[in-house]
Amino acid sequence: MEMDHLTSVPPIVLVERGGYQGMYGSIVELLEDVEAIDVMNGEYTVYDAKGRLIALSADSPVAKVSASPTADLRPHDLDRILARAAENIGSVRLRVVDADLRSAELLAAIWRFEHEPRPFPGDGA
Repeated sequence: MEMDHLTSVPPIVLVERGGYQGMYGSIVELLEDVEAIDVMNGEYTVYDAKGRLIALSADSPVAKVSASPTADLRPHDLDRILARAAENIGSVRLRVVDADLRSAELLAAIWRFEHEPRPFPGDGA
């Protein structure tokens, strides 16, 4: 398998115990926020912008957490998670007319809601 297939595309989406937790501009930023004990307990699921699962691992409850993109693509799971997050935030607060948007549009809307004025990673800025 070519290395290109195993790269992550930001933003990175963190799901904790099945619920949307937040979005990060890179895996490095995500790793600053997650706790090894929670990784060991399997509390996190991490996706990139394309729905690629990113595996987290830690050797002990106080160890440094590492991450690696997998070959497992789950765009429909990411769609559902983002749709629920958008519903919880609200279309007015997200400044979108239609809460039934595609993942790419929801990623951008939620990113801007959480991180404005920081540019969306997909904008090339």
